[in-house]
Amino acid sequence: MNSPSLQWLGDGPGRPPQIRWSFVLDAPLQSMAISGEAGTLLAADQSGGLYLFDRQGKILSVTRGFQEIRSLAFSRRGTSGVAILGENRVVSVNVALKIEWSKDLNEAATAAAVSPFGEHYAVALANGMNYILRSDRKQLAKFETERPIHFAEFLETETDLVVSAQYGFIGRYTFQGVPVWQNQTFSNVGQLAVTANGSLLALAMFSHGIQKYNRDGETAGRFALEGTPHLIAMTPAGTRMAIATLENHLYWIDEQGKLLWAASAPETIRELAVGSAGENLFLGLQSGRILNLYWNPGH
Repeated sequence: MNSPSLQWLGDGPGRPPQIRWSFVLDAPLQSMAISGEAGTLLAADQSGGLYLFDRQGKILSVTRGFQEIRSLAFSRRGTSGVAILGENRVVSVNVALKIEWSKDLNEAATAAAVSPFGEHYAVALANGMNYILRSDRKQLAKFETERPIHFAEFLETETDLVVSAQYGFIGRYTFQGVPVWQNQTFSNVGQLAVTANGSLLALAMFSHGIQKYNRDGETAGRFALEGTPHLIAMTPAGTRMAIATLENHLYWIDEQGKLLWAASAPETIRELAVGSAGENLFLGLQSGRILNLYWNPGH
């Protein structure tokens, strides 16, 4: 906390974190995704750089030259990632950040996800069509939603996919594309977070705070925060939740909704990710700085 540029981490209420590691990318941050089991972090900058960090923040792999990386997803085991490039190209990368396969789509891609073991991929298109593919690119399912999907997460303990539109729709689907449940939303959505077994889902909803759903898709409570929530990340067990607002407020909350720590960042918060044990918060800032914040559980 001694660095003046990071003094803001200790200025808010609650117990401030330690800084486990910090790194500045070559260009502003574009996207970020964590592998909960491996503890590795995948990050992309706006110049086309792709980086893979280990638990200590050391670079395991780095490559440059990707064109217009829009978003990333990473398997829980850290074996494979998926990236949307430009409007309609989706690529899978391995731990060496080499392209395993690439697919050009006939519509703009709006979301992509990879299953915990890297064996399945989900791709959503702007026309409302959605695909679940095996790692060999064979189509497993195709289904249509009433609105284009912008957020998608595979569950870890069940073979289901949770999806959300930017407005009006959230649902859960099997790997065969069969809806398990569907529900309506009533505010614009900034991000989706789910527990490993799908027992808790949470949406960062700009004008409605944080909306929670249970495993059956029924609303399970809502809470408001100062500011306009647009980013959310949650541990696999739902024990910790990180939330960022458009006003750059940052909140660290436990499973009962108790505020553990809060701060106001001096710049735009671009990405959030949390470690599996709920001791780490990965904070991606617009400038390209990534912080691994850590709370010692023994204190």
